Amino acid sequence: MKIFKIAIFLLFANVAFSNDKSEEKVTVSYFRDELSFIEDIRLPNEEIDDGQYLKTIRDSNKNVVEILWYSESDSLLRKRNYEYDKSGDLSLISYFEKGRLKSELWLQDIYKSYDYFQFVFGFGFLPIESNRLTEVVYNIQLLPEKYVFYSQSNKIIGLINIDYDFENENVKETWFLGNRKKEIRKLDYKYTN
Repeated sequence: MKIFKIAIFLLFANVAFSNDKSEEKVTVSYFRDELSFIEDIRLPNEEIDDGQYLKTIRDSNKNVVEILWYSESDSLLRKRNYEYDKSGDLSLISYFEKGRLKSELWLQDIYKSYDYFQFVFGFGFLPIESNRLTEVVYNIQLLPEKYVFYSQSNKIIGLINIDYDFENENVKETWFLGNRKKEIRKLDYKYTN
């Protein structure tokens, strides 16, 4: 749930920083850890290679576009990419670990969240798009294995689990209301050649 807290922080931080629309180039800053990033306590250049650190990159609108965590030996441990829509609102956070996409946090509807909410609440349901989040968790083959739908208050609205066969074909989807409290839909797929 740490990614959810960082997403909320960035929403507020970017609102504060985005009021200055000057034509700056990309800004790179270094911090000792996440707390120093949140408190904006930057690492002096001479201390960058002295232990673990994180590097942040901001665009010309001062929005955070990437955070990279490095080890003491300057190996990249993990990173987060931040994408914004045309109006400058944060729309996607991608989380990578050991060079592999682990999960994405969408701050807008994607096809699976749209399908889920239409199934649960009916086709006339028109929610406010900014009042929920969709987390997509990927397996080692970079296929989605879980969709988790959160409210803004961090409650799980529902989830979809996806199981694949040994050929990585989708064989079963199980939809739940809440945090696995009530199974509401099961889809089985059979592929033939």
